[in-house]
Amino acid sequence: MTDDELMSRLRRIADEVDAPPDLVAESARAAFSMRRLDEEIAELLHDSEGSQGQLVRGETAGPRALSFRAEAVSIDLQIEEIDGRITLSGVVTGASGDAAIESTTEAAHTVPIDEGGWFRIGDLPAGPLRVRFTAVDGRRVATGWFTT
Repeated sequence: MTDDELMSRLRRIADEVDAPPDLVAESARAAFSMRRLDEEIAELLHDSEGSQGQLVRGETAGPRALSFRAEAVSIDLQIEEIDGRITLSGVVTGASGDAAIESTTEAAHTVPIDEGGWFRIGDLPAGPLRVRFTAVDGRRVATGWFTT
């Protein structure tokens, strides 16, 4: 048995016996995706989840709203959960082209930003997401990770 075969076998055994928790794997993928240090991170200005009172008796709060701002770009997002999947709608000022929606569990989804700055995409996974786009001046901008 070669060293590579032995290491491969040991990895399989470790994965079966003592796999890392899902949160650790998600955090590692999120940290790895931060390798794009040339992007400007848009600051979270508002999250409606933190501003609503506690709900009782299973009432739903409706869509969640988030607002982000970078130097010359602002983005407002609306998050809706439909059958365990996420629909994300947004309006961006100061950017054009495409919005790339990243998750820690699936490949990035790209959707065009229309002439009014709007975009909408459905069937996203629940969990950590972030949105990346290019500002009118060419700078790359990304929201911070937010959990749906």
